[in-house]
Amino acid sequence: MTGQKQAVDICISLRSSSKAAKNDYDPDSDWRNMLKALGLDHMGPDRGDSSQEPASALLANNVSTSPNFPASAGEDDSEHGQDSFSDVLSADDEFAEFEWLEQIDGRAIEDKKQLAVCSAKLIRRDHIKAGFWEEMEEPTQETSQLAFELFDRYGRLKPKFYEHEFKRGTGVWGSELDDGDILLIEVLCVAPEKRRTGLGTEIVQKILEKVRPKTRRFIALVSPGFLSSEVPEGDDDEKQHQIAASLQFWRSLGFRRVGTSSWFAFVNDLDHPSHKLAICDDLDDPPHMKHDSSLLEPFKEAIDCLSHLRVPQEQCLLKIQEFLPDDTDDARWMLADESGHTVLHHAAMNSRPEVVNFIFCRCADLAKVRNREGNTPLEALQARLESKRSADSPAGLPNLSLVRSDNFTGFSQCSLACIGVLTDKAVFDLDSLSSEDASALSAITKEPAHLRDSLDVIRHTLRLKYGCTCGECIGGFLSPRMKFALLCQAETQYETLYQELSAFDKSDWLFENMLLCNLKCLTPAVKQSLKTSKSMRQGFVTICKYIAECLSRKKLPTAKNVRDMHQLNTSEWPPVTRNYLERGGTVAAAAIMLFQFTRGDSASCGNGQHEEMFGDEIQALAKCRNDDEFKFVGNMCGFKEI
Repeated sequence: MTGQKQAVDICISLRSSSKAAKNDYDPDSDWRNMLKALGLDHMGPDRGDSSQEPASALLANNVSTSPNFPASAGEDDSEHGQDSFSDVLSADDEFAEFEWLEQIDGRAIEDKKQLAVCSAKLIRRDHIKAGFWEEMEEPTQETSQLAFELFDRYGRLKPKFYEHEFKRGTGVWGSELDDGDILLIEVLCVAPEKRRTGLGTEIVQKILEKVRPKTRRFIALVSPGFLSSEVPEGDDDEKQHQIAASLQFWRSLGFRRVGTSSWFAFVNDLDHPSHKLAICDDLDDPPHMKHDSSLLEPFKEAIDCLSHLRVPQEQCLLKIQEFLPDDTDDARWMLADESGHTVLHHAAMNSRPEVVNFIFCRCADLAKVRNREGNTPLEALQARLESKRSADSPAGLPNLSLVRSDNFTGFSQCSLACIGVLTDKAVFDLDSLSSEDASALSAITKEPAHLRDSLDVIRHTLRLKYGCTCGECIGGFLSPRMKFALLCQAETQYETLYQELSAFDKSDWLFENMLLCNLKCLTPAVKQSLKTSKSMRQGFVTICKYIAECLSRKKLPTAKNVRDMHQLNTSEWPPVTRNYLERGGTVAAAAIMLFQFTRGDSASCGNGQHEEMFGDEIQALAKCRNDDEFKFVGNMCGFKEI
């Protein structure tokens, strides 16, 4: 009808149909896999028989429709006007190189005028879990921030968001966020005249409907924001109003804050605790503290010197002593910046042990004050150290994060000294020890009584240095779960490879265990000897046994310790290990193979076979930050080629 206003047309489109075809969830595959596991796959229809119903249809009468997957989820996109956009957008997939990422675009159109846009990304987490941080860092700043702020390097929710007494927030989220695809909603923009009309809600719901049939399970994540360009500069009240409106909008859709982070999550499961949490009970950011403005400038000058690495410790201490009065009831002691950091927070985060000691000795209560992230000064220091351990931003590129966990070499002595002050525990000066001495001292299991206390301090300090959180790491970095995984692998490979020496001829053995594993640290001449000499192959395999013995005795599996273990075994005959080592064979070749196999069998970044076989034993061992840090542990043991 001429002159009649058209209805708002909501268009949801995928940039790449080919990615969808590869990645989308096929419910029939579940039944095929189940039948295959039961040995009944031969009873199914022939591939070419299109008259047969899929396996899932055979059980349709016994399966109820889930309320979380409404019928509209399967509607044809043309009903929402997608055809006019899909061809253009599909040809313009700027993320084409990322097979695990599917760009989803939402548009609301009325009379050819765009009223709202929504940009989202469906991230197939299982495809990238082995290198989650590295992969997520590349596409956009938002994917990078999500990866580093909320998840660990293997795409699992950081434990602090469900274990920490404060950072767990409302406590409705947990390790269930470790699994499933991720729907990252990056942008939602609605024209001012169409706000509070339900248009934003409708476009987000349409995107959720689009995603539901594409995946077995997913979580939607958003970090609510607002258009800062619409708020006059300096208008803090309007800014807070806009933030509150944004939070209210996402909460009205069922999103709830993850711990104390800036991220809000949504899951389809209506029985999940997040859906039972009222909006008014969700966690809000703490209010900003009001301080005497006349004190803020001197406070800023005092803390600025702490962050300049070239300013000597003594000069920093003098500056802080000048700023803080003798009376600890004075307001200057409790001053905090916009992030809630007190002077003790700043001293700790910048690893200034003399300043930390000065403040702590005079006002120990400051050690209990939490910043806006919920961190005490000790926790703020630990968070800063963890951030530096995990990733780093190159100079001049603050939005770029480079993963550095694999090359971690430990925290500085100044940082350890600060931790010692804040925990009131003795810390040893590791700079006075060589790495060999530190390793040897940490491995002593039957120490003389008069040395026990000193050795305990050294072990404790080594664990602080290398980020151990279980209090049991050998050498400070080899955790109980990592040790157990390596031990299982060493014993298994020794038994398996030794049997293969008899079962296969020399060419088969070379293919299965040398080319396949890509043995490193061996010269071409040694590889040729492995091919032609059974004694050399036996020596290589026996190295696995000595690595297992090191681990069983709670010793680090370094080349020196493995060689020492071999020297203790004077009964080996024929002397295949000595022959292997004297002819150029290395401990590293076998050790690297074991680390690679252990990583491949892990649940975090491999096939999960280790957990399937030894789940109960693993659960009985303490968890640690150093679990699954295969390359870091390998490097620390001297095997940098992993």
